[in-house]
Amino acid sequence: MQFDSQYKRTILSQGILGFVPDAILALLVGFWFDQGVLVAAAIFVGLQVLNLVRWAVVAGLGWVYFHLLGRKKMASFFCDYLGSI
Repeated sequence: MQFDSQYKRTILSQGILGFVPDAILALLVGFWFDQGVLVAAAIFVGLQVLNLVRWAVVAGLGWVYFHLLGRKKMASFFCDYLGSI
């Protein structure tokens, strides 16, 4: 199916765009301090952990915000839309 291949290409391109800058930064820092590839790999893993933590915090806060304020707002928008049809 066409959507499936486009979805796979999008996932692949987003993965590469997220992977390459972190890998370059990790290699530059590792070799800047003359520590080599092992330290660069550890820096890369650390950057990925930081990205995961940031994603979890943003997702958690978004979930809390939606459940505190967003449900009522979304329900009112939905009712207004249905009333205008």
